[in-house]
Amino acid sequence: MSDTYFTKLNRQHGSQQQTRLPSVLAEEYLQIDDRSLADLIRALASYASEIRFFNLKNEPEGTWQSLFSESEVMVIADAAEIDIRTLKQEFDTKLKQSLTDGLNYGLQAIAAVGRWLGASERFAYMESRQAALAVREYSQEMLGDIGGAYLKVAVSEKFENAQELKGALRNILSTDKLKIQYRTQSYRDKEDILRNCFDKVLRVREYTAEHCAKLLPSLSLRAITIPALAYC
Repeated sequence: MSDTYFTKLNRQHGSQQQTRLPSVLAEEYLQIDDRSLADLIRALASYASEIRFFNLKNEPEGTWQSLFSESEVMVIADAAEIDIRTLKQEFDTKLKQSLTDGLNYGLQAIAAVGRWLGASERFAYMESRQAALAVREYSQEMLGDIGGAYLKVAVSEKFENAQELKGALRNILSTDKLKIQYRTQSYRDKEDILRNCFDKVLRVREYTAEHCAKLLPSLSLRAITIPALAYC
């Protein structure tokens, strides 16, 4: 048999020991610290609340938490990660229990988007403002049609937090004039609207996370390091 056969065989993936390395033995499989940058920033903010701040008279005056609370980098870090699967499962569980439970859970998700957009209006860095504008436009595109139908279901079910829902949608859509282009007659219609709306909210959250994750590394260097040095 010629050497050519073995030469070709040896070039095939998996024919050599080094190409059959189990994934659990790879260098990157087990990390010393598997926390993400967003995790580290949140941990730093939590730790800062335990460190006392001393004024010019060397007297304790609060903590270093004010350096992080409501700061631009914290708003970005909080939105940089999202567990879509868990949120979807929790919503499905709530909706199976009742329309009211589904409405409540959906309200929390919609309100979270509205609060993030509200906080983003105080962003100082150009890249952050551009990201926030993109998120707002995408939010309005996703929820512009379904939001009115969601509110109609809430009203028809005599949902006690309907006004809060209306306010949350107003924060996102910047209007009280909501479109209603979906049937809301049967129980199944209402379930479909709630699922459709929640799916679109998750798409907004995912879109936001993508933008924030890209922005966070460069922003964290400027928004944390520079202010911290100003206190020294």
